Amino acid sequence: VAKTLETLAVDGLSVSTGVPVFPDNKEVIPDFVLRRAGYDKPLALFLAKDNEKLWQAMHLQMTADYEIKKPVSIVVLLESGSTGSQKMRDKASNRISALTNWRGDEGAAINRILRELEVQPGNVH
Repeated sequence: VAKTLETLAVDGLSVSTGVPVFPDNKEVIPDFVLRRAGYDKPLALFLAKDNEKLWQAMHLQMTADYEIKKPVSIVVLLESGSTGSQKMRDKASNRISALTNWRGDEGAAINRILRELEVQPGNVH
């Protein structure tokens, strides 16, 4: 996933790792933070192999909505369709911006992430 994100050629797109989405909230650090110049809604990307990342994503969404009160897109990229429990996937899909599957449909998963940043597929070089 990291290699794919690093090789995306999208004007104004920055990809960071190991940083909080909001400087004033270091409680939950997503795997990646994507920002697009001129677009004020950052994207927090979590790579999920288990329920823990689903919980983190939901926690960050609730914190952004009710404490920080700043817009953010939260996307969880599941390693496969069976990642985590069905109950957790159901909860996450109702609480975060997008829940997408990586294995077997990588290109569509990346396009789904980019749509959250309002990047159209034709704008990826």
